[in-house]
Amino acid sequence: MKKSLLLACITLFSLSLHAQQKYWIYFKDKTQEVPTLSKTELYDLPVNQAYLDSLSQLGITARTNSKWLNATTAYLSQNEYESISNLGFVKALSPVEIHFREHSGTGSLQAVQVLNQMNADTLIALGWFGKGIKIGIIDGGFLGADEADELIHILSNKQVAAYKNYIEKDVTNPYTGSARYQDNHGTKVWTMIAGRSGSEKYFGTATEAMFYLARTDQGDKEYRGEEDHWVAAVEWMYEQGVYLINSSVGYSTGFNDASQNYSPSDVDGSSSAITKAANIATKEKGMTIVLAAGNDGNNKFKVVSVPADAEGVITVGATDIRNWKRQYYSSIGPENLKHIKPDLSCYSVSGTSFAAPVITGLIASLQQGFPEATPQEIRKALEQSAHLSQLPNNYLGYGVPNIKKAIDILNGGKNKTQRKIIKTKADEVEVMMGSDNLVAFYKSDAVNVLFQKLLISRNGKVTVKRQKEAKRTTVASPENCVEIIWE
Repeated sequence: MKKSLLLACITLFSLSLHAQQKYWIYFKDKTQEVPTLSKTELYDLPVNQAYLDSLSQLGITARTNSKWLNATTAYLSQNEYESISNLGFVKALSPVEIHFREHSGTGSLQAVQVLNQMNADTLIALGWFGKGIKIGIIDGGFLGADEADELIHILSNKQVAAYKNYIEKDVTNPYTGSARYQDNHGTKVWTMIAGRSGSEKYFGTATEAMFYLARTDQGDKEYRGEEDHWVAAVEWMYEQGVYLINSSVGYSTGFNDASQNYSPSDVDGSSSAITKAANIATKEKGMTIVLAAGNDGNNKFKVVSVPADAEGVITVGATDIRNWKRQYYSSIGPENLKHIKPDLSCYSVSGTSFAAPVITGLIASLQQGFPEATPQEIRKALEQSAHLSQLPNNYLGYGVPNIKKAIDILNGGKNKTQRKIIKTKADEVEVMMGSDNLVAFYKSDAVNVLFQKLLISRNGKVTVKRQKEAKRTTVASPENCVEIIWE
């Protein structure tokens, strides 16, 4: 009888909770602001406790506070929403409209191929394994990581500094739990950042880094994700001195209530709370955040997930390996976005989740090798080293980085990637390329791709034909690019 009563109470509580909507409550100011503080210093002031107390007196429980956004989250009924809207210290209310999307798929063969694709053996030969670098991983779970052969060296060398679970706050062991509530997606991501098999086979290059782990969302795709956990995790990691973060989860569609889904027009680089937080972290706090572009490229949504639309983050898409075309699933940059997205791309067999962590590991290795370089300098070197550096587009961004070239650039060298521009009124153009790895990107303008096509060269030459609606065509190989402008 008591058990039935308890279950009934739990059910009523659950129904009551789900009758409410979770909102970001943004405050107008921080009354303890000091005029002499810089904008960056103001971000570090806590949310005004008096405002939180006022909400509490109204029976509203603050769930997650964000110093950077000057906001908190809370579940509100319609009546509470209307009451709070009229409070003098409340700037705005915004629903937490997020659903967790894993961008997944990995394997041993991919690890070898993607590192070869970017000449990462250079870092291995130099012995740059991210030593002294703190890396944060924000993901959906690290189940079984302590039993993964590829991560044995990390745990045995005590390279896990801290863990925070935002789903089950009383669970302090990152490696245990039920698969229903905590999967191994983060474990696979971790492997692509720092995994190693024996002393010779590398899955990622940051094998000597220190790690800070955060579980911010449940792996079950039917579960409604919560963006405030992600924001809180970034702020927590910053407080721990972590300046390099990988997050291979993204947010777009998939709510139980479809009306809460994001639309592609929302992916504008500034609107969502999670995107705002990502921009503060990277532009104001000097952090490097590497994000998976998303796997909506072949879906109706198509464009990158949030917060991968943030200008300050490094958004990573996926290529094929034999030909460096965009993988069909890899999300593209929105047509009206004012900055390039994705930023970089590399090979992944079945998900951008496992392209982003490889880039994260490479960045950690470069940070060890160039400790005086700023995050912006390392990012720029990777972009300039990439095969589309002279002609970036919204399919692959600046393209596939070349670590040998990036090291040369960070040592003061210049970008040697070639680019040729051809203007023509003809219906076809013969181009000298000299490569079997050729992809044509037919574009509506300088950045936005209409479609891509593999090309075959004969005797080092390839014929490119004018296509309807295409105003430009980029013909790209790993070594150089040609831009055809159809007049």
